[in-house]
Amino acid sequence: MWFNAAGGRRSAALRWRLRLACEQAGKASLALAACCLALLIYWVFFLRPAVALAESKLDEVRLALNVPLPPNLHGEKTSPEALTAAEYEQVKTLFLLLEKHGLEAKESRYQTAADTGSALTLEIPLQGTYPRLREALAEISTVLAVSIDSLTLSRPAPENARLAIVLRLTLAGEQP
Repeated sequence: MWFNAAGGRRSAALRWRLRLACEQAGKASLALAACCLALLIYWVFFLRPAVALAESKLDEVRLALNVPLPPNLHGEKTSPEALTAAEYEQVKTLFLLLEKHGLEAKESRYQTAADTGSALTLEIPLQGTYPRLREALAEISTVLAVSIDSLTLSRPAPENARLAIVLRLTLAGEQP
């Protein structure tokens, strides 16, 4: 014979126990248990290592971003025109409000007032529609201490509703 008699008895006993389990539990519940077991095996052997790898890469990126900037290599002192923390937060809030109202800022230029150094003047080229600009300026004037120096509006094409906007405003500096 090509199979062992003891092996044949074991497989028969295994089949008998499997049929007994099917009769007692039902085929549907055994199929559901097999699906749950298959999903658990898939999660443990395939998804969990991928998640762990992604988390380790994320930790590496966080560590790389957490490194402080190097000191000035040339020994230059900080420019008197550098933004203070309060001015930086005001500018950040300004750009967040512009973005909230759907205005696209391409870039900006800034300068501090030469005589007092207490005001920051920004010139911001924007793109957007007039109603959104009006809403943004209303909210900016309520949230920040600003004065609008000039506002230039132009339309690239007559049929275009989007405007090319140049907004020049002055943020109040730090209060002593």
